[in-house]
Amino acid sequence: MPQIILIEKSTVIPATPARVFKALTDAKQLSRWLADRVESDPRQGGQIVIEYDSHEKRGEYRRLIPGVEVGIRWIQFEEQVPEDITGFKIDRVTRGTRVRVVDFATPEDADAMQALWAQRLKRLKSLYPAKPAPKKTAARKAVKPKRASKTKAAAGKSAPKKAKKK
Repeated sequence: MPQIILIEKSTVIPATPARVFKALTDAKQLSRWLADRVESDPRQGGQIVIEYDSHEKRGEYRRLIPGVEVGIRWIQFEEQVPEDITGFKIDRVTRGTRVRVVDFATPEDADAMQALWAQRLKRLKSLYPAKPAPKKTAARKAVKPKRASKTKAAAGKSAPKKAKKK
């Protein structure tokens, strides 16, 4: 049995877990970041076929929990790996959704696999441009003093009216 190395990579994507789950299962979205051509039947036991760099890889969805997890068991085409599984864990975080990919490689392919997943996650993240954090504008700062001055003005107007009634 050949030795296998665990590969883990993660990134935070400025999108909801539901949108990220769709990007991990929808053929059209997968073809934008994972492979050149993708066929996907995202249901338990459904088939997935990816084609990249003139290679084709076939697998089946083994675990699908919307917004939480995607697990794919690949049917190996070149290397002899006892179990070829790719898993994606999805977690909501402050700035969006963390996607963690877990994969396996032989020792001689581990560095290339690390680089491949880093590049693919970067492509996935590029599909969701970051939204700038809201900035406190001068208009918002001006609102608070205006409200305070209106309150003072109203208080000032009330005092003379009471004085006039006496």
